[in-house]
Amino acid sequence: MIVQTAEAANEIDVERAKLAKSRAESHLENDDDNSDINRAKRALERANNRLRVAEFK
Repeated sequence: MIVQTAEAANEIDVERAKLAKSRAESHLENDDDNSDINRAKRALERANNRLRVAEFK
């Protein structure tokens, strides 16, 4: 597996990941500025991944 960053489950701030997920979802719902849609999608993926990994604490 090739990754740019990696976090151990015990290093993940779950509340911060939830907030990031919420922000990304909100940004995707408000498609006023299409230039940041890809950025919001990547942020949502990262937040979801962090939340999945955090389940292994």
